[in-house]
Amino acid sequence: MDYSDNGRIIKPKPPHSQNSDVDSDEFKRLDKIFKYMLNNKSKSFKAKKEDEELYYSDVEETRTQFTQKVLDTIKEKYNIPISTKVTFAIVEQTLSFLSGAKPKVDLMAQEESVKDWVMVYKRLIDSLWYENDVSMDLMDTLRDMCTTGSGYIHVRPNSFYNESTFGVSVDNVPWTDVYIDPGSREFDHHDADFMCIARVLPRKKAEREYDITIERDESNGTFGVSDQMPLDFDTSVYNHYALDGKDKYDLVWERYFYEKELVRHYISPEGFISLKKPIQTMVPNPEKQMLGQQLMMLEQQSQQQQQSATDMMVQSEEYDNANPSPMMGGQSGAGIQQEALKNAGEQIDVQGQLRQAMSVYEAMPDTIQAFVMEMENGSQQIVMEYVVTKKKRIKATLLVGTKILKKETLPTDVFPIIPFHYSKMRNPYRTFGIIHQIKDVQKAINKLWGLLIYDMQLRASLRVFYANNTIADPKTAETKFGVPGAFIGYDADPSLPNGGKPEIVDISSANQAIIQLLNMLQQLSEYVTGIYGVVQGNPDAAPGTFSGTQALQTFGTQRIKLASRTIESSLSVLGYVLVSYLQRYCSKEKVSELMGDKVDPNILDQSGDFKFKVRVSIAQTLPTSRQMAANALSTLAGQLGDPQLQQVLTQYALKFLDIQEAEEISEVLNTVQQLQQQIAQQAEQLETQGSQMKAMQNNALQKDMSIEREKAKAELEIEKNNMMNEITNQPQEQEEGSLF
Repeated sequence: MDYSDNGRIIKPKPPHSQNSDVDSDEFKRLDKIFKYMLNNKSKSFKAKKEDEELYYSDVEETRTQFTQKVLDTIKEKYNIPISTKVTFAIVEQTLSFLSGAKPKVDLMAQEESVKDWVMVYKRLIDSLWYENDVSMDLMDTLRDMCTTGSGYIHVRPNSFYNESTFGVSVDNVPWTDVYIDPGSREFDHHDADFMCIARVLPRKKAEREYDITIERDESNGTFGVSDQMPLDFDTSVYNHYALDGKDKYDLVWERYFYEKELVRHYISPEGFISLKKPIQTMVPNPEKQMLGQQLMMLEQQSQQQQQSATDMMVQSEEYDNANPSPMMGGQSGAGIQQEALKNAGEQIDVQGQLRQAMSVYEAMPDTIQAFVMEMENGSQQIVMEYVVTKKKRIKATLLVGTKILKKETLPTDVFPIIPFHYSKMRNPYRTFGIIHQIKDVQKAINKLWGLLIYDMQLRASLRVFYANNTIADPKTAETKFGVPGAFIGYDADPSLPNGGKPEIVDISSANQAIIQLLNMLQQLSEYVTGIYGVVQGNPDAAPGTFSGTQALQTFGTQRIKLASRTIESSLSVLGYVLVSYLQRYCSKEKVSELMGDKVDPNILDQSGDFKFKVRVSIAQTLPTSRQMAANALSTLAGQLGDPQLQQVLTQYALKFLDIQEAEEISEVLNTVQQLQQQIAQQAEQLETQGSQMKAMQNNALQKDMSIEREKAKAELEIEKNNMMNEITNQPQEQEEGSLF
């Protein structure tokens, strides 16, 4: 049958797990544990909700930091519901320090043989962080951490609404949806036995997302949510899902339940791990296959030697026939024959080895017993042996409504719900953020601002004392008192002081005690959080000297540095979980896309029991740290004599400063550096050319002098010859003359 079309192959399915009594008991067990966690979380839920609303300035949905009751009281007194929103400013400033830079991921392994493995997963995490914009989820998580004390990130395989090319999604989870084992005491909850992420969905949405049908629970007439409502359940929001106007809702729970369990692991010496028991099978004998390859190589070597010996013998005979004298490139024909005989001897040795190896090859069995190991990513590996052990793993169960839809053993021993805590007691729900520490201060500031405005309103209004019956129409007089140049009459009474003339109450200045108290509370909020006004950019709060400002920033931001260490610890756990998840769910095609031909994509199957650690660090974005780093680099640059090194360090120093034109300045410095290098190179070339020209001039001068010398020598020789000729010919001329 041809399955080449895009149709689905339909295979028989086992009965749904809900029909199983075992799964029914399992559902009841998990549901009981969930109610236990929900009840414990409810004890601190209200306080955390208040902290969150105070940060967003939306207490009881009033869009202010006041409850509806307080807001009505303020408005009754013609006052303005004003607040300075100290909590918002401090949290946002802290958040900018903590999330200002992308975390740096370092993956370390003890074994040298897994360097490629480390390189692949570092690249995968970096790419996942960028492509899925994990930085935004991290920022939302840190905001939850600062406001309520706890933020959470959830790592899970691709789902209906969250898909990634890496097969893994990383999402921020609202703190309201996270439920933790109340018995956990550790900061990162590694001692917890179970954790859960739960939210309420409309039934139809859940049925569409999971392609299921959810039946009504006949015991209570709902779809499984009425007996355990979410802690943030708002009837005004969910009334739309009420059934027939009754206090029942067409809603279902979606719960990702995670538990610890001991799971058998089957580990091979090659480093492959399987959760399923390997299946015994017969496979081609790998030793025989390897020996067969060696035999082929020996046979090829023998044939090459034989051909070489034959060629040399033919060559020697041809040479001896053509050249009786023994000379052929320094070697006689007899020498060629000796070389050929030597090769023939080596050939005999190779043939002996070949016969011996062939006898061993024929004695070997064609197949041997082995095991087929199924990897966690679905691929298979053939191994000769394995070791059975038990390891702690996380079991995941998906519950929707009253159904168990999925069970899975995750490829990690760490919960995929990573907590980020600002501070906590030894209780998973008693965590505290920045808002908790200054909540009372914020409320007092809001109260004092209201009092100050009310006091100013009272002092700004005109108040008059007058004796009864001295003003005929008090209402008209009250109106005229606010009109410049008005005439106000009164009935004089001599029996009264000053004749009963109305007396205007003296208006004193505003209450300075309120202003002083406001300043003290503002300073108190800065002291508690360590976010001083100078750190927030308030120039009036800066000391008179730069060193004083720097010292204030250094000491004030120590709490932020402490929080960054806890964040780095949580991010390291996140990196560890990502490595485990990517190993199972990431495709080999994605590895090939990122790495090309640098590594074998089958490296994903390597899941040996080797030790590795993930360390994530956050780059310091505090102004103090940046300034100190810039100062240190500038000082070092000044101590160096090399101009190029000075320029490089200066560029690095610019990166630590909050200068808008830092990149432009760096580009200008690069341009200047390049021009300087070009000028230096040109100067060197000119100098070299000058030396060459000088040498050429010297050579030319020497040649000219040599030519002149030769010319003078030749002229001198001619002159000498002429003189000799004259001397030789002169007596003969005298003798001839004497004969006449």
